Amino acid sequence: MKNQTEKDWLEKSGQEDLGTGVFLHKSDDSQTATKKSFIQNITYQECEKIGENSIAFKWVPNWFMSYENITKTSCSIESKNA
Repeated sequence: MKNQTEKDWLEKSGQEDLGTGVFLHKSDDSQTATKKSFIQNITYQECEKIGENSIAFKWVPNWFMSYENITKTSCSIESKNA
């Protein structure tokens, strides 16, 4: 599934809440390699629109995890309730 945002986060967030978009893209220099990019302080709707051009994406609300912590995380970011 392309959109990997936790449903629980969306239910607890308002349309104006900001978060970090985590995007998986094909690497420019390879047919098979991928790279992860981050955009901070965007709404879920903005993340969803940007995510249309990615392999996969996830919006992580700021109230759940800060941008700084997300960029230091190498594994998946999941709610404990998921």
